Amino acid sequence: MKTWYAFSMVLLCWMGIPSLHPFSVSIAKYTGMGDALSQAFNGGLNALSEREEPPLQVVSGQLKKVGTDALVLVRADENIQTIFALQDVQGSIPEFPLQSLNLSSNTDGVSVQLSGGSSYCIGVAGAFPRNTACNQKLEGMGFAQIQFTKPVAYEHLTTLLNFYQSLEATLRHINQESIAGMAIPPNTDDKNKSCMECGAGGLGAKGCSIESDTFSCSVSCNAPYYACCTILGGCRCCK
Repeated sequence: MKTWYAFSMVLLCWMGIPSLHPFSVSIAKYTGMGDALSQAFNGGLNALSEREEPPLQVVSGQLKKVGTDALVLVRADENIQTIFALQDVQGSIPEFPLQSLNLSSNTDGVSVQLSGGSSYCIGVAGAFPRNTACNQKLEGMGFAQIQFTKPVAYEHLTTLLNFYQSLEATLRHINQESIAGMAIPPNTDDKNKSCMECGAGGLGAKGCSIESDTFSCSVSCNAPYYACCTILGGCRCCK
């Protein structure tokens, strides 16, 4: 009877009731059904807990140098969708034009593969395992993600980035236009990158996030930098 109960519990587990897995393994061991069955279950559980990362997303994007930052700009139709910003990059910043690419991201970096075979690992130090295969590896002191919640024309954003050479000044300009409900000429007094009064984060903070009128953003920073998030200028690592 015990052996039949164990076998029934095993079948239920394989039929998709994961909460019974540990219990059925212990029953199987108790009734002497053999180490092979226990190993099979344990192997299945290990496979579930060690799933591979999801496949890369196919998007339209480019890598753009803006000041000391490397920006991966992701376009949806004619609008900007997402910006991945590696801040205060150590070393030179290669660029590639708008094209179809494969992309995967986490809170500390983004991995990009181009159709021609080139690959880029872009993130803070330690964002990628040492054995990660990539042709270009860019490291910086902070990594931010900006997700746009209102339509902003891709060409308009890149024009502002070229003018200001600052992501924060560009985001402030876009927010001001959204609030005003009309286009505003670029302001030459707002070209310098600065850490404004923080709406979130501040001295000692390793990360922060915030939402504005047109986007939401988050940032993670390496010491000695601290995270500073503002409603107008977005998320930045400061020191």
